Amino acid sequence: MDIKEFDLYTSCEAFGEQAEYIRDGLNYQQWRANLVNFLENANPKTFRALTIMMTINSLCLFSIIDFLEDMKLLKVKYGHHRPNLDLNILRWPAFMSPLALPDDVKIKLRSDLVKWYDENKDSDLFVEGEKAQLERLIDYLDVVQKGHTTTENDKELLFHDFKSFYEQYDIRRNKDFRKTFPELADWYNTIEVDQTIRNVRGSSGKLSNWEIGEYISDIQQQY
Repeated sequence: MDIKEFDLYTSCEAFGEQAEYIRDGLNYQQWRANLVNFLENANPKTFRALTIMMTINSLCLFSIIDFLEDMKLLKVKYGHHRPNLDLNILRWPAFMSPLALPDDVKIKLRSDLVKWYDENKDSDLFVEGEKAQLERLIDYLDVVQKGHTTTENDKELLFHDFKSFYEQYDIRRNKDFRKTFPELADWYNTIEVDQTIRNVRGSSGKLSNWEIGEYISDIQQQY
């Protein structure tokens, strides 16, 4: 099949071991090696750009600067659009949001990101769209005081859901949260998780909330 032009998309938002924790099954060094192999060998007549989709969650903030620096090395060698960076802030589930961290930790991470951005914002390696998205993330960590679900109004419940998920994630995927994110270990250990299984009434799965009246299509209404 002849392809006139194409863009390649891939996903990552953290560095090394932490990236592998967030994206189960990822081998960061192999992933990066694949990027280099592709950039070295792709047909320049058809290949336009490489875009890395970054899903900005609470855990990626601990190595996002290392990741940005690693991608900057590729930009230096292959051009500002190889790779492009596309930052998308995760808002649901609420306990994975960048806001689902203790305030002191969030302030420190934001401060580190601001410092890095100030040192790189005038670089031609990052296009205006990338800079705008980085600024949006910095503002989001600073300005937004609550998220987009009622769960985030209750920090204790939010933290409970955070630990409840990652405790099970560690068991099921043979991972170690405390080892991978030592910056959070002390705080993580203070969170108590409800180990009981709640009795929740399930739904029958039947459709509900039908509109009252007979449905008449637009075509029928014309006659």
